[in-house]
Amino acid sequence: MMTESKVFRVAAYQAQSRPCTFEERLADLNVIAGKANGLGVDVLTFPECFLTGYFPDEASARQSSIATDGSKFAQICKSTSGLSVTVIAGFTEQYEGRLYNSSAVIEGGKCRGIYRKSYLCYGYHTAGREYPVF
Repeated sequence: MMTESKVFRVAAYQAQSRPCTFEERLADLNVIAGKANGLGVDVLTFPECFLTGYFPDEASARQSSIATDGSKFAQICKSTSGLSVTVIAGFTEQYEGRLYNSSAVIEGGKCRGIYRKSYLCYGYHTAGREYPVF
C-alpha cells in the first residue's frame, strides 16, 4: 500500500546585521515572509536579533528592544495574519527590565511561544532558563 507523503518546507533567511529602524525591519520581514508563503514554505526562520539589530553595547540594545506586550510586537504578529507560513523571528526582548536574545514563533498572526537563548554572546542579555516546545 502506498501512502502519499506531504513535503514540509523549512526556509532560513540570512541577512547582514545593519543599523535600521524597526519599520524597515518589519517591512523586510513582510517582503521575505510573503515570498516564502508564495513558495509554499511551512516554516521560515530569521536570524537572531533580526527585528532589533545586534548591538555590542547595552544602551543601543535596550533602545531598540521590543516588549512582547507592546505595540511593536503586536504589529509583528498582525503582519503575518494573512500568511500560512509560520515565522520564527529573532529580536532583543525587554521583559521585567531585563534584555533577552529571543525568538518568537508566530503563526497566523498569533505568537505561539517565545524562546530565550541560553548561551549568549554579549553580557547584557539575560540567559533563558526554559526550553519550550511549541
